[in-house]
Amino acid sequence: MEPLLLDVPREICTARPVLRVPTAGDGDMVARSALASLAELKPWMPWATDYKAESAEIWCRKSAGQFILREQIQFMALLGAAGGHLGNLGLFAFDWSARKCELGYWLATPHHGHGYMTEAVNAVTKLAFDVLGMMRVEIDCDVRNQPSRRVAERCGYALEGILKNIRLDTAGKPYDSCVYAKIREGKQILD
Repeated sequence: MEPLLLDVPREICTARPVLRVPTAGDGDMVARSALASLAELKPWMPWATDYKAESAEIWCRKSAGQFILREQIQFMALLGAAGGHLGNLGLFAFDWSARKCELGYWLATPHHGHGYMTEAVNAVTKLAFDVLGMMRVEIDCDVRNQPSRRVAERCGYALEGILKNIRLDTAGKPYDSCVYAKIREGKQILD
């Protein structure tokens, strides 16, 4: 399978959020959400510890290029086609031969508790299995990050294990990481 030849949609519509690949010029929208949510993001997201507004524009432009190259498949979650920015999520760490990848996400603080990220994660998981041909999708999060854990569990990801002292958190202390996974059942890897 040649990932560059896969027809991956640039936009996915769920019941509520619209998921769209970032483009140049989207940075201001992403920066406003991130800056308003830094207190909640800092414990979990290394990029949030020294965040600057221009970082969002750089991320948007890199994500557009990585999408074309199939290095990462990142989406902005928007409330309706012209609505506000909810957060970001995406697929990365692809192993195309084993057909597995990771899924990561963050949600702006004002939008917590409404099920938006659950809808978005379900849609991106479906894309990973049905369009990208993945056999395994993983979600890795700090054991203390209860909101991320709840999203993984609501989306049917199984907790496979807790890795002790696997990385340093944003405060520089070792943390334990939950490894959740969803396996595409009943399908064999195709050539």
